[in-house]
Amino acid sequence: MKDPYKPISERVSFARAREWLDKVDHGARVGKKHHIVPRWVLDNFANEKSQVSVRDRNSGEHSLRSVNDLAITDFYTTVDVDGNLNSQMEDLLGVIESAALDVVRRELAGLSFRRSHEISSDDRLALDGFVAMQKVRGMRTRRSLELLTDWQLKFLNQGKLTVEEINGLEFIPHQNEHIRMMNSLVDRIAGHLSRRPASLLKLDRPLLVISDEPVVLRHEQSDSRTRAAKADGLPLPNGQDQNPANIVSLTSNSAGGLAMADDIGYPIGPDMVIYYGTGWRLPAVVSLDRAESNLVASWLNEEVLANAVGWVAANPAHRNFKGFHFPPPRPILRVFDGGSEPSKVLNRNSRFTPQRFRKPDTPLGFERGER
Repeated sequence: MKDPYKPISERVSFARAREWLDKVDHGARVGKKHHIVPRWVLDNFANEKSQVSVRDRNSGEHSLRSVNDLAITDFYTTVDVDGNLNSQMEDLLGVIESAALDVVRRELAGLSFRRSHEISSDDRLALDGFVAMQKVRGMRTRRSLELLTDWQLKFLNQGKLTVEEINGLEFIPHQNEHIRMMNSLVDRIAGHLSRRPASLLKLDRPLLVISDEPVVLRHEQSDSRTRAAKADGLPLPNGQDQNPANIVSLTSNSAGGLAMADDIGYPIGPDMVIYYGTGWRLPAVVSLDRAESNLVASWLNEEVLANAVGWVAANPAHRNFKGFHFPPPRPILRVFDGGSEPSKVLNRNSRFTPQRFRKPDTPLGFERGER
């Protein structure tokens, strides 16, 4: 029997990828709306009219909206080397999403009569890739790339730019760069996830909400003061915030990092979570009792609210959603480099959403920033 996990050469891998790409219409989804969170996940939260209860992350305002309204036009469209618009990334995401949906359906369908078992290796490949892609495909990652690019170019060229230029210009990479970064990060994140025990957690009732950044982390509380301070840009305990000018540190919203997380969760329905833990192996599906469901929902909902960029959504029948308190939004990125002017600009930047898609005839060099 052929081993499906035996490494293949780069030449064979490239040939297979090219074969798949050649079968896909490069422009079929150009100009269309692309979901940052997969449509099938949002459908799980929707009512019979494909509507979800939505709250704006910044204002807290509530509305009833169609699942289609939570998509962004051309979010994954790229510009190819010939200057043509290309939507193949959206097609690739569809393949990844469909594979994960098949795993979830298969496991839930057998829940009532199958004996306890672990998720198979093939199914883990599908789930791990799905969660890894979700971790990097959203607005936080794209906006992080924009902020990092702007800071890096200004930091390295401080002697050539005036203070007015550092504050008034914003250097913005094309969204092609986000797609390229997604592709490079997914394998690393999926590889990490593959070394963790994974399970589908089934809550005893529908308690969960979803956002535009639904993959969340939980860390033990032993260093919570340090993580909270770093996330908020506050002084760290024991002098940890003393950054000399020749040392640069960057902190993201994760406040601890995926590799150090004790728990990783992705709510894929009001009562269903893709869960990664540490230590012991887990059965494919774990049904939680009432107390366990409350604990999991409390952690997930709190993190989903804090992690969101633009919106948070729930099934319209969710009893407490309209009254949820929104914590202050987490900074997209913070830089500590000894107090340079470019880092001051980045650390006070209040824009959370990335720039909208620019067509090939739009200048790619720099734009006047929105502060």
